[in-house]
Amino acid sequence: MKKKSTLLIIITVLLIVIGIIWLIVSQTTNSKEDDSTNETTSDTVENYQELGSATLAEDKVFDGIKYTRNHLSTTDDSYATFTSVVFNETGQDIVDQPITIVFLDQTGSVLGEMTSEIENVKANESTMIYGIIEQDMSAAYDFKVEMSNP
Repeated sequence: MKKKSTLLIIITVLLIVIGIIWLIVSQTTNSKEDDSTNETTSDTVENYQELGSATLAEDKVFDGIKYTRNHLSTTDDSYATFTSVVFNETGQDIVDQPITIVFLDQTGSVLGEMTSEIENVKANESTMIYGIIEQDMSAAYDFKVEMSNP
């Protein structure tokens, strides 16, 4: 009986030691994974770049639609994204209106174009538009919007 209780104590101590080792190893592994995730996030943030001028960011009105909070940015992968809040001042509802956003340099020359769509927005209400272009837009100074046929 004494041998069984001694054996039981030894097994219990071994299980506790194994459990402690497992906890230490798992904490170290999780910490390394968290560090690598933080490094990836900071790389992404470092590679993010605001584009355009103050002129590009200004409110603009084309065809009775006001474009505000205009924002052009890019990352190292050569894609530029454009977002804008559009306010429908036309007096009529807009339903799935395709548009072309034309980016201009400081001389007024066309740098590139992207397509987007003003989705269902009632008169005197707003929505957000989004577009993406695979082109260097670092020289973008201004933009204009052209309505396309639906």
